[in-house]
Amino acid sequence: MKTYRDHYFLKAKRENYPARSVYKLKEMDARFRLLKAGMKVLDLGAAPGSWSLYAAERVGPRGLVLACDLQSTETAFPANVTFLRENVFERTPEFEALLDETGPFDLVMSDMAPRTTGTKFTDQARSLELCLEAVAVADRWLKPGGRFVAKIFMG
Repeated sequence: MKTYRDHYFLKAKRENYPARSVYKLKEMDARFRLLKAGMKVLDLGAAPGSWSLYAAERVGPRGLVLACDLQSTETAFPANVTFLRENVFERTPEFEALLDETGPFDLVMSDMAPRTTGTKFTDQARSLELCLEAVAVADRWLKPGGRFVAKIFMG
């Protein structure tokens, strides 16, 4: 696994975020005003937790973030974040029931990334597959007029 020691890596550590990816979300939020106080947010591919932590800050104590990922995380989340180790592709009935109970969501966001092979075409195709599954989740649990954000690898 690569270890990044650039400006954003160091800044993330100073600001108590587990990953530098938080700055992608911060930039999108500043530009498109994605997150507001009191919102319900579904975070797909949430580990290690930077996007969830930032979303929790922005939605505040009246809002909530439901975060899920195949990977576990050691991140300490605030009370308005629930982290679940779940497979978005093979959702358990219990997970779907929780989504039904918690949703609809104001924002569905996905920072899911495939296991990379080093082959651009394969990695891009796998990233697209994850993005399409995130769209399917958003189609079912995003509130009408809600927002959707997803990362996809470019080829």
